[in-house]
Amino acid sequence: MDIKPLYMPNETITMNTYLEKCGVKNTTEYLKGGAKGIENCDNYDNMNKGYELIKNIIDIPNTSIMILVDIDGDGYYSSAIMYKELKKINEKFNIQPLFHTKRIHGLNDTDVMNKILKDNPSLVICPDSATGDGEQCKILNDNNIPVLILDHHFTKRKNNYAIVINNKLSKNVINKAGSGGVVTWKFCKYIDQKLKINYAPKMIDLVWFSLLSDICEMTTLENRAFAYWGSKNIKNKFLTAMCDKLLKDKEINNHNISWYVQPKISDIIRCEDNKIKKHLFYAIVDEKKADIDIILNNYLKIHNHRKKYVQEYFNQMDKIDDNNKIIFEQVDNLYTYYTGLVGSKINNKYNKPCILYKEPKDNFVTGSIRSPFPIKQQLKDSNLFDFVEGHDSACGCGFKNTKISSIKQFVKNIKLDKSKQVIQSFDANDRIPRGLFSIFDEYKDIWGQGIKEPEFYIYNIKINTNDIKQIGKNKTTIKFNYNGVDYIKFMVSHSDQETKWNIGTYNDIRVEIVGSLGLNEYYGRISPQVVINDYEANLVHKNPIS
Repeated sequence: MDIKPLYMPNETITMNTYLEKCGVKNTTEYLKGGAKGIENCDNYDNMNKGYELIKNIIDIPNTSIMILVDIDGDGYYSSAIMYKELKKINEKFNIQPLFHTKRIHGLNDTDVMNKILKDNPSLVICPDSATGDGEQCKILNDNNIPVLILDHHFTKRKNNYAIVINNKLSKNVINKAGSGGVVTWKFCKYIDQKLKINYAPKMIDLVWFSLLSDICEMTTLENRAFAYWGSKNIKNKFLTAMCDKLLKDKEINNHNISWYVQPKISDIIRCEDNKIKKHLFYAIVDEKKADIDIILNNYLKIHNHRKKYVQEYFNQMDKIDDNNKIIFEQVDNLYTYYTGLVGSKINNKYNKPCILYKEPKDNFVTGSIRSPFPIKQQLKDSNLFDFVEGHDSACGCGFKNTKISSIKQFVKNIKLDKSKQVIQSFDANDRIPRGLFSIFDEYKDIWGQGIKEPEFYIYNIKINTNDIKQIGKNKTTIKFNYNGVDYIKFMVSHSDQETKWNIGTYNDIRVEIVGSLGLNEYYGRISPQVVINDYEANLVHKNPIS
C-alpha cells in the first residue's frame, strides 16, 4: 500500500493537532461547537437588495412567488427553508414550488422557463442554483419578473439580471464551504433581523442536512456550529420520523445521517416518480402526517428499486476496459440520475477512477466522475474538459465531442496519486499504544467531509486462514485476533472471502490494513479492536521474503 502518514513516528497525537492537520483554524472553539464562527449576515453581498424584493411584496394579498427546487438534497432543504420563512412572514403568500422533470440544474430548463413565463409570478427565488443563468434571468427580467438567487456555486459568468446572494462571490464571507442551505438560511436570518422575528433558528436542522447531503467540507467553524446544534435540535417532523425509522438506537451524528438517512431521501429525489418527489417536499415544509406517511411507506421500495437497477446495469457492463489508469466508458440507456451510482460500483470493483459519459448531443458530451481518491483538479488541469464541477472525488464534467479521442489517450498515461492518508503506521508485531484505541472515542459527532474518522496503517500481520472467523447472520463479517488485538471487517462478500482472504485453504497469509482503532465491549470484557476499512492480503510462499 502507498501510505502517507500525517504524523511522524514519535509525534504526539491529540484531537487538537489532528484538527489542525485537517485545516481547522480554531480547534478549541471547534470542539466546543463552533458557535463563535457564525458569521454576520451582512458579510454577504446583496442581502439588503434581496430583502427589498421581499419587502416590496410582503403586504400584497395573494402575492405569487415561485421557488425553483433544485434536483438534489441541498436543493430541497434550501428551498424548504425559504418556503417556511415566507409562510411565516405572510401565510397568505401564494407560493408555488417548481420541480425539474429532467436532470437539469437552475433555470436552464425549457419547461421551467415556460411555466414561469406563463404564470407570471411577482418573484422567482432560486435556492442552491442559477448563479450563472444570466441569459434566462434576462428573459425573465425583460418580462418584469424579478429573480432572487441564493446559491453557493462558483462561476465566472456574470449575471446582471438577478439579485445574486452567493457565499463564493462575496469577498467578506469567511465560510466558502457553506451549502445552498447555509446561504438561504443566512438570508432568512437577515429577514428575521429586519422584521424583528426569530424563525430562522428553528430551521438549523434543515441547514445541517443540507450540508451533509451536499458533502460540504465540515472544517469551518460555521459548518461545525450548524452540525453541532442541528444534531441536537431536530425539530422538523419529517426528519424526526426518518431518523426514528432508520437510526433506531444509533447516534445522531454526521456519519450516521450521511450513511443511513440521507441516501434514502436522495433515492426519492432521484426516482422517476414526480408525484412522490412533491410529497417529499411537502413532508419537509408542511410536516403533515399524510405526506410523511407516504414517504415512510414508499422509501424502502424506491431504495430497493434503485439498488436493483444499478446492480443489473453494472452486471451487464461486461466489456469495461480496465487497462487504463482511468476507466472511460460511454453508457447509454442508463437512467441519468443513476450514472454516479454505477460509477461508484466500478470504483469498488476495480479500485480505479472512472468517467462515465452519455452519447454526445449537439457535439457536446456530459459525464459523471467517481474516484476512490481526489482527482477533480488533475482533470481540470488537463484542459480537455469544458467543466469539471463538484467534489474532489465525485463530480460532473462536460467536454466537446472532438475531445473524446484525446481523453482516451489521456486516461492511459495520467499519473495518479493513489496514496492513502493515515495517522501513523505500526508493525503489528510491535505493541500499538493502548491509548490510541480510545483517544478519539468522544469525538464521533465530529467526523464528516474533510475530517474523516482517523485511520491507521498496520502491517506485517501473518495469520493462518483457519484462524479467521466468519460471523453474523449471513457470515459476511470476518474477524481474527493478532498480538492481542481483534481485527474485524464488515460486509465481506463470500467471493472476496474465498479469493482475497483465502478462507478455507488453511494457508498462511500476510495482511496489511488501513483501519480505525477503538475499544469493543462484549459481556463486560473490553478489548482493543481495529475496524478494517481497506486491506491487502497475500499468500505467504514456502520461502517468504520478509
